[in-house]
Amino acid sequence: MDDIAYLNQIAKDNRAVAYGPTKEHIIEPKWIKFIALAGVAIILMMIVGIILGSRGGGEREMLDKIYLRTENLSESISNYDEKVKSSELRSMGNSLLIVLRETNAKVAGILTANYESVEPSEELTTSETEYIASVNGNLEYGRISGLLDRYFVREMSREIVLLQSLETEAIEESSSAEVKEVLASSWNNLNTLAGQFETFSDLAN
Repeated sequence: MDDIAYLNQIAKDNRAVAYGPTKEHIIEPKWIKFIALAGVAIILMMIVGIILGSRGGGEREMLDKIYLRTENLSESISNYDEKVKSSELRSMGNSLLIVLRETNAKVAGILTANYESVEPSEELTTSETEYIASVNGNLEYGRISGLLDRYFVREMSREIVLLQSLETEAIEESSSAEVKEVLASSWNNLNTLAGQFETFSDLAN
């Protein structure tokens, strides 16, 4: 065999070794499938956990907001209701105060039972404090200008609607029968008062 033929034979043998099929796989196909399925299962579990966690966090945040809103509004009514001239309007304000305090107490009970304590976040507390300051500012302006009755009707009518909106959102967010029952009862009571405030406003104008 001449030199060229010898070199060609060596190159051919090397290619066969380098690129030829292997007899055994490092990982068997069945294990590859098992690892892939396990990975998919872990990802699905993580997604479910994230969804459930976000729902729980949403419910807690809504309950915290309703708790703070009812507490702050109760304080506002207590401060201004006795300064209202109309005895009928004072009575309506007192009825609203009763509903707010009852809702606040029941929501506090739910938070304590399910989340161990009533501790709204600092961010939410600050936000609600700023919000009620705006409401109180409007009521104080009405008192100073001698138009408290008109401002009281306007502010409370709006706050009832906004609180009902919060309660509706919380009912939709929650999977708890107790939460739904408490907030639905509050919503219905508020709805009755909303009609009374609307009627009073129409008669006053």
